[in-house]
Amino acid sequence: MARWKYACVALAAWLSATVCGAQNFPSQAIRLVVPFPVGGPADSIARWMGNAIANAQLPFSDFRGLVEYARANPLKLSYATAGIGSVGHMIGESLGSEVGAKMIHVPYKGTGPAAQDLLAGVVPLFIETSSTTALQHASTGKVRILAVTRKSRSAQLSQVPALGELGFGDLDSPAWFGLVGPAGMPPEVVTKINHVVTQALRTPQAKEAFARIGADPAPTAPEEFAQYIDLEIVRWGRVIKKADIKPM
Repeated sequence: MARWKYACVALAAWLSATVCGAQNFPSQAIRLVVPFPVGGPADSIARWMGNAIANAQLPFSDFRGLVEYARANPLKLSYATAGIGSVGHMIGESLGSEVGAKMIHVPYKGTGPAAQDLLAGVVPLFIETSSTTALQHASTGKVRILAVTRKSRSAQLSQVPALGELGFGDLDSPAWFGLVGPAGMPPEVVTKINHVVTQALRTPQAKEAFARIGADPAPTAPEEFAQYIDLEIVRWGRVIKKADIKPM
């Protein structure tokens, strides 16, 4: 189904097979459950471009400077993320493992609170799984955007290097969001929802709206999305096991 770029979002479509058949679906309200704070990237259907953003007061101005500083000062640099197990957390752990830079993870309950503390200087670094903070504050001088967490540069932040061109292509980590329904949904209903969402995401209006916030609509078929989830589970499962990440 539609892939959303930045953590997991569930479509809790409370259906009853005895009340709601595929032909007349939906015959009642569909409830979307978004398990993240209001204003974060999960409020939108999209594939998001992540960023490594630093407070402007830090003694480095680019991503290589970050790596060198973290190597020379183990466990002296902390980084904020939207929470334990978030894409930002995974990127931070992967970065530390790949370049030998030990940093302290500071999990927040969502992107908004983490961004506020970055701007206030409470935390020096924020690995954001969207472009919200970067696009809103890039011109204020309060933050420095060190890199986008993908293989190639973003059209919205064309002046910012991508991890791929800096030699960290394995850290290409687009945050994504998808629509997921309860087990046992009738295939006809799944197909119908997928069709409607896909058509909406392909409109010029949707593409323009998502471009303004650094996101790309990326609709897929249900089967393709299921395969993508399986690959992500394997990929990030290795990182979680190696870093011994535990849920709170």
